[in-house]
Formats: sequence, structure tokens, C-alpha cells
Amino acid sequence: MNAGVDSNLLIDFPFDPFIFSASEQDRGWLFSQAPDRTWEVHLKNYGPTEAFNNNYFGLGHDQSDPANGKYFVNANGMPWALNVPYKWRHPREYIDVKYAYPNFHDHVLSKGENSKDWYIEENANFGNVFKD
Repeated sequence: MNAGVDSNLLIDFPFDPFIFSASEQDRGWLFSQAPDRTWEVHLKNYGPTEAFNNNYFGLGHDQSDPANGKYFVNANGMPWALNVPYKWRHPREYIDVKYAYPNFHDHVLSKGENSKDWYIEENANFGNVFKD
């Protein structure tokens, strides 16, 4: 493309990037054995592939409700995965993203209507939540 395209004219992405367990990779406390390809994490409210084991819904903090199109979220509607559209400064391990980026919670609870720029560094809380 030689000329830019107004982002308001673009449709939603037609793909669902997701992660899955590598073969023989232990997932810790959640599984008695390595789940292999049957364990997946998708973006909020994107359903799993045919390879996913539906018995994993509801484990731990998962509050997925496939009958109502609710997937890969906790009780507060927080997603298990994010798709950030550019190079992003992620918080340290074990730091909840809502502490590093205070507007994230508002963005999620508003179903993406509010705080659309929650992920930019100008909106971050740099009080000991990021790796140096």
C-alpha cells in the first residue's frame, strides 16, 4: 500500500490469534498431565478450535460460558489473552495488567468503548510494575 487507509474504514480482523500447549509441556497445577494440543487460550469471546478439550472450561478462574458466546474470561470479564497492536511495554511477571495500565479495566468493562488507548505508555503506571 502506498497510501494510508483510514482505520475507521477497516473491518474487524477476520482471524483469531491464539496460543496452545506445546507437546509434552507441563502446565503446572491445572493439569495432571501435559495437555498437548487440547489446551488453548484465545482472545476474549473467541471460541476454541476443534482440538480444544471443552472439559477445560471452568477450571481455575475461567468463567467461560460457551452457550452464551463467552470464552476465555474471568468473573470480572477480564480476558486471558491480549492482542496489542504495536510494540508494547508489558508489566513484570505476576503484575496484573490493570495495575500497570489503570485504564485497562475501564476498557474491558465498557466492552472496548472507553479508554481505547489504555495500552500506550503515556497511560501506564510506572511505579515498579515494569522490567527495567
